Amino acid sequence: MNKIIEEVIKKGIDLKVKYNNITEKMEYTIDGFYKSGDIILYEEGEQLIALARYDEKTDINSFSDLVHLNYYWWNSSKLRLDAWKTPEYRWLPFLIEEGLVTKIVQVVETYK
Repeated sequence: MNKIIEEVIKKGIDLKVKYNNITEKMEYTIDGFYKSGDIILYEEGEQLIALARYDEKTDINSFSDLVHLNYYWWNSSKLRLDAWKTPEYRWLPFLIEEGLVTKIVQVVETYK
C-alpha cells in the first residue's frame, strides 16, 4: 500500500477505495475539500496525484501536501458558503499542526 495512503488511514481520515476500469488504476476518494468536494488520489508510477475540481492535478509527496491542498481549497471556498467559514473538522487538527490556522480558545463565564 502507498505510504501516504496508509498515513491518511492511520490519521483517521476516511477514504473510499475503488478500481477505475477505464484507467485501470486504484482510486482513493477523500471528502472534506470544500468547493472541490471530493478529491481523488491515484498513483502514476511512483507518484501520488490528487485530482480535484476543474481537473486540477497536484503531486502529493507527503501527508503534509494533502493538508496544504485542503488549506488551499478552504481559502478559495470559505467566503462562498457559511458552512465553509471554518475549516473542515477532520482536517482542522492537521491545519493547526502545520501552522496554517491558529486555534483560539475563548473562555466564557456563566453564572447560576
